[in-house]
Amino acid sequence: RKQLAYLYKQWDENKAKESNITNHVKQSKALFEQLAREKPGQEDFLYYLAIQEMRYYKNYEKSREYLNMILEINPAKYGEVMNLIGLLWKTKE
Repeated sequence: RKQLAYLYKQWDENKAKESNITNHVKQSKALFEQLAREKPGQEDFLYYLAIQEMRYYKNYEKSREYLNMILEINPAKYGEVMNLIGLLWKTKE
């Protein structure tokens, strides 16, 4: 399932417009959510969910929640997560 979720995400990465939520994006999100529930503590899944929420769904608060979860799991990612939160706020404007 992990590879399938990544495949769905990559499928639309180059061709989907940012406001276009395709079935592949929806399927990828559903699989990443399921994987995040089944394997808590896997920051990769949370990262991709945060990016999808920001890029496709424009749900900035949910994206920030996922990014904060990453920090709880791995505080060493502080710089990377803060950069993404900065991008999130910049995109939101």
